[in-house]
Amino acid sequence: MKIRQGFVSNSSSSSFVFVGFELPYDPSEEEVLRKIMIAAMNIDPAELEGIDRRDLKGYYYDKLYDSDFESNYVLIDHSEQGLIGEVPLFGEIIAQEHNDDCSFDSTLTDIDDVVGRLRELQQKIGVQGKIKILTSTRAC
Repeated sequence: MKIRQGFVSNSSSSSFVFVGFELPYDPSEEEVLRKIMIAAMNIDPAELEGIDRRDLKGYYYDKLYDSDFESNYVLIDHSEQGLIGEVPLFGEIIAQEHNDDCSFDSTLTDIDDVVGRLRELQQKIGVQGKIKILTSTRAC
């Protein structure tokens, strides 16, 4: 009998289309992450007051993946999320598929609306730069 002695993965992945902008600084920096959560996720600043800076990124992800919380925005800051290169991205996923059904959600998106929302966020967060499109795959 043969026994596997290494790592075995049964993970899934999804492909997606993302529209957003580069963050020219570390998104885990307390001030930056607070601005993102207040501007993009409409979190009350008072809700963030008692959170230690080391716990802030965990709080961000807890909120983002909370089934009752709705936000179109996502932070892509490492390769498992589909990041290409090392500069973190912030923006919207406008289409995605999961490998269990191999099809994209059917969507028709007005790109001018998306770009307008992202430009407004850039102003609130204090970021300038081009709006970019990323097509990639991430672990789920």
